[in-house]
Amino acid sequence: MRNIRSSILFLFVMATLLWLRFPDYAAHANEWVIEAWGDGYKSYHAYLYHIRYDSTLTHFEGMNYPYGEHVIPADTQPLLSNKIKVMASWGIPIGPYAIGIFHAVLLLGLLLCGFFLWLIFCRLGLPAGYSALAAIGLSFLAPQIDRMESHFGLAHPELLPIVFYLLLRFHQQPHWRWSLALGLVVWAYSQIHFYYFAILAFAIFGFMVLRWFGRRDWAQTGSYLLHGSIQLLLPFIFFFFWLYYDDPITDRTAEPWGFFNYRAWLEGVFTSLSQPHWRWFDEHLITIRRVDMEGQSYVGLVALVYTLLVLSRLVRARQLAPSPAAAQPENNTYVGLLLGTGLLVLLFSLGLPFILPGGEKLLEWFSPIRQFRSIGRFAWVFYYAINIAAFYELYYWIKEGRKSRMALGALALVVLSFESYRFVRSHDLRLDAIEEMVPGQEFTSIDSLDFDRYQAILPVPYYNIGSDNYWWDLSGFIGQKTQTLSIQTGIPLTGAMLTRTSLYQTVNQLQLVMEPYRRPAILDDYPNKKPLLMAWDEERLVGRRHLYAHLLEGAKLVYAKPPLFLYELPLTSFGDRVDSRRDSLRNSLDSGRWYSHGDGWYTADSTKSWYATSFDERPAAKTYQGKGAFEGVMEANNLVLDAVFMAGDSATQVTFSCWMWLGADRYPRTDMLLLELDPNTGAERTRHNKQSRELVQTFDNNGWGLLEWTVPCAAGAASRWQWSFTNAALQDAPIWIDEVLLRSSGGEVYQKTAKNWSFNNRWW
Repeated sequence: MRNIRSSILFLFVMATLLWLRFPDYAAHANEWVIEAWGDGYKSYHAYLYHIRYDSTLTHFEGMNYPYGEHVIPADTQPLLSNKIKVMASWGIPIGPYAIGIFHAVLLLGLLLCGFFLWLIFCRLGLPAGYSALAAIGLSFLAPQIDRMESHFGLAHPELLPIVFYLLLRFHQQPHWRWSLALGLVVWAYSQIHFYYFAILAFAIFGFMVLRWFGRRDWAQTGSYLLHGSIQLLLPFIFFFFWLYYDDPITDRTAEPWGFFNYRAWLEGVFTSLSQPHWRWFDEHLITIRRVDMEGQSYVGLVALVYTLLVLSRLVRARQLAPSPAAAQPENNTYVGLLLGTGLLVLLFSLGLPFILPGGEKLLEWFSPIRQFRSIGRFAWVFYYAINIAAFYELYYWIKEGRKSRMALGALALVVLSFESYRFVRSHDLRLDAIEEMVPGQEFTSIDSLDFDRYQAILPVPYYNIGSDNYWWDLSGFIGQKTQTLSIQTGIPLTGAMLTRTSLYQTVNQLQLVMEPYRRPAILDDYPNKKPLLMAWDEERLVGRRHLYAHLLEGAKLVYAKPPLFLYELPLTSFGDRVDSRRDSLRNSLDSGRWYSHGDGWYTADSTKSWYATSFDERPAAKTYQGKGAFEGVMEANNLVLDAVFMAGDSATQVTFSCWMWLGADRYPRTDMLLLELDPNTGAERTRHNKQSRELVQTFDNNGWGLLEWTVPCAAGAASRWQWSFTNAALQDAPIWIDEVLLRSSGGEVYQKTAKNWSFNNRWW
């Protein structure tokens, strides 16, 4: 009963602190949102759309229309959304409270984080009061609070304390029920965010291996394997069949970008500019390197001091287990195992050993790890491990020493409390209202619109994120408006903010909004002939309107509330725009105003301000036009252009274009270097770097894309231009480039062959 009363008291105190930190949640948790513009609001859309409109528990249909995506990479948090969806299908009226439940689960996570940390400390023999102060401070300093601003699926600080508590119970009594509980936790939380599977696999596997090796339990090897199968193998088998087996999509990226970028940094683990003392250190002593959010997992000042103690102990005594509390050797062993696990996982989160020379080759042996590209998140294991060990050892150090040590112990708790307060207050986690969610102002209240007429919403500016081959970033306003419209009407989005999306599907989506060149292939995948509803953000299109202006041809304005405009876009308009452009160009070319330069080449003026090469003399496995193309090896320096060229006298820019085969993973991430050299001395004048994905103007329906690159040039002077392509990650894979054209920017070049004709490298 004393334990129950202590537990209730702790939960009451923790709940009170949460209420003080999040006062607006009680009043608006079911109406407002934490993050209204970016990744965070996308999470609300995926979660709510899946609950309200998806026809199955497995497939998300709200984005990437008409293809959709599996519910896990779509970030629908199926553990939660599917439960609400099923309960609603049983007639339980829980659906209208989905947003409130979403927020309640986040706050419950903080509550459970503190509670399980408290249970761990108490189970290790620490007094309830001391355990409570440490547990509360560590909960509000937890690095996952960073994710409450946007990445809600990752904002669950309770997960690792739950796992470490179950590992403690297993360590004290290796029973199958603890392994089963661990397996259930891995299975459940991997349905909130799949990164949890990898993080927990590293933590649990590391702990069990260190325990087996440290205790020399050779005779128990079979038992360890059995427990490991329950803890990790069974959840893995479930997700293998649910996620990967028989997946119809075969062109997901094998190497997501960011493995060597989104890693932990020592500055992000042991310092934090959210703390005034570290800001003072940064301003007056040594500048602290700024690191990406993925590289931040601040452990706190107390844990930093303790880490130095642990490292000195490793050097001097070659041991990790704490030195005090000799009367509790099993607890010491557990804490030592936790420390060892935390340190090993920390090394991985820092990128070791893969950031060392030759590490990229080593990574090829562990290629599935690349799918978890944000390895900085693995440092969360170290945060909990080092702090549990620090406050465990601190207590026994105080208990076994003189009374003067109590002052240092009290100081450590004060420092923890101060840092946790500063950290949790440094994040703006207030709820914000959405204009169209106010009663009476919903999109569905617009009487003039019949939303049943439309099969999908086309956002402009367009956004598409997730293939790791092309990045079309989100504009916050159009993201919020289109996702709110989708939530309220059930109309899916052609845009995408997903994970490991199909390259084929992504190209089809991009072709729909890019320069009209071929009839978009995606139109054949649409299930009906209903028009699209195009959402147009006039304000965010300043400077980019020319990229999308063609979409207004054939569009009908159906609603206006500047800067948001809604247009009805018939599917036939996409083919009509292609035909209209071809006919317009043909009429212009037949007008007789063009100057001939022989061999079928024409320009709009008499000056020959262009250079072209077709590679027809070089037979290749793939060609775009003619008999040949440039064919090389990706890891080589593929020089596709080396020519002296002078733009017109008044020209200050030149435009390079070519067709590149982009039909396979990572081809769009090919690096390009453009050098402008003095033609006489070879001295470098300018240097330009891009990736091919950044310069695609349009796609053909055969895997080829048109790259176009406009750069400044020396006015009135000839330059030697060298254009090269390389992609070290693709090694000996082939590269194909065809139809290179160099012209003065703004100049028009027309070529006529026996079979077709081109205008500025667009072929008809």
